Amino acid sequence: HASCLIFNCGIATSWGAVGSILDPALIEQSGLWRYKMGYPKIIATGPDVHVVFDDQETGPTRIQGLFHKYCLTSTPCGQFADWLSPSNGTDLLGGVNNGYPHSPHLIRNEVGNLFTVGLDNDSLSTSGTYSVYFSAYDRNSTTWSPPLKLPLPSSPGYVNPFLTATTDDMTVVVHSNDQVW
Repeated sequence: HASCLIFNCGIATSWGAVGSILDPALIEQSGLWRYKMGYPKIIATGPDVHVVFDDQETGPTRIQGLFHKYCLTSTPCGQFADWLSPSNGTDLLGGVNNGYPHSPHLIRNEVGNLFTVGLDNDSLSTSGTYSVYFSAYDRNSTTWSPPLKLPLPSSPGYVNPFLTATTDDMTVVVHSNDQVW
C-alpha cells in the first residue's frame, strides 16, 4: 500500500513509501507457505482503513479464505505490524470455507460498521457450483458475524457479487451466466 494526504495526492513525490499490509515472511515466495492476496477491497471508516482480500492457494499449511486486515490511522500504517486482525480472527468465512473462497465486496454504513459478500464453492473443490456468503463487522467489538449463506440459487457461473445498503435495507447482486440475481 501507499498513502498521501488528500490535498496533495496529485503530486508523485507526496506519496509515501510502498509497504506491505502482510508480514513479508507470509507473502508468496518460492511456493512456501505464504499469502497470495487476490481481489483486494479497501475502505475507510473514519479513523480506520480496512482491506478485505482472498487467498485461494493451497499447500500443507495454507489457509484459504476471505481475510480482513485493518489499520488505525492514528498509527503510521506504514509497516505490516501496524495492520491488525479482527478480534475473532482474520478469516471471514471461518469454519464454512469449502475450498475456493473469492471475490469479496466490501461496504460500510454511516456508523462505520462493515458488510461483505463473497463467493465459495458448495463442495471442497476449485470448480463446481458457488454460493454467496454475507458477513457483518461490528467496529465496536472488532468482530465479524458468522457467515450466512444467502438464499440465492447455487450456480457454476457466479462472478463478482456486489452489496449496497441504505439506512433501512441491504441489497446483494451477483452476475451468473448472463443473468443478474
